[in-house]
Amino acid sequence: MLGNLWTSSRSTSEKLGLSEIELSNMREKGILKPGIHWKSSPYGQIKPWNPEAVYNVKLCTKIIEKNKFSLEMKSEIHYKKAAENYRKSKQYTDMINLYPILQNSLLDCKDENLIA
Repeated sequence: MLGNLWTSSRSTSEKLGLSEIELSNMREKGILKPGIHWKSSPYGQIKPWNPEAVYNVKLCTKIIEKNKFSLEMKSEIHYKKAAENYRKSKQYTDMINLYPILQNSLLDCKDENLIA
């Protein structure tokens, strides 16, 4: 007998030593695949646009161990270097060059009653 393969988010988070939010983030990032590692709960849903998930703990454990997935944030130095590199990029320059246009547009709308 296979037993119950699918367990609740709460039970899975306890078994894996993760929070339910971390499980959700792993789903959103595509680390946990739908139909393999998780699926929508077959029980009635309060919020059908945001269904509760049930998880296959055994497969979730394997993928986490296989990828040695770290839920810790990178260092502050890492993010400062990333920001510094972004400020040197063409995308940043393009965004900064749009600022005067945005500022003028806001000034143009200053006296308008935009809320009905």
